Amino acid sequence: MDINDSKLYKILVERDSDFLPNIKKVFEYAEDLLPLVTKVFSDYTQHDVDHSIMITNYMFEIIDNVDQMNDLEISMMIYSALLHDIGMVVTDKEIDGIRRDDLNTIECKYSVVLQALKDDKLALQECIRPIHAKRSAY
Repeated sequence: MDINDSKLYKILVERDSDFLPNIKKVFEYAEDLLPLVTKVFSDYTQHDVDHSIMITNYMFEIIDNVDQMNDLEISMMIYSALLHDIGMVVTDKEIDGIRRDDLNTIECKYSVVLQALKDDKLALQECIRPIHAKRSAY
């Protein structure tokens, strides 16, 4: 999928919105980073840019009257859909910090979670998943 498959984006194209170039940049950023979600969350449903475009289309479907929304409001919806799972992207450096129980990286002790779950991958997931929204916001 491409950003042009987003019904919300198409509205902004029709309006020749000034936000289009920035949305395109954020789309490209998300397109590059979201495939990295599978580094830790390989068993989860796909959290790639196609998923994010589908979210924008779900948003479009629940809006009563998109014509009453201004370009900024629509753009913010698109941004939130594109970036809502970005907090699930974890670098090797962050993974190393998690495994060292560095509480600057996460809010729980990996060693305790690993002891309970007895599985490195599941322990990493359970350390990151609960805070992925905070990470996305950051």
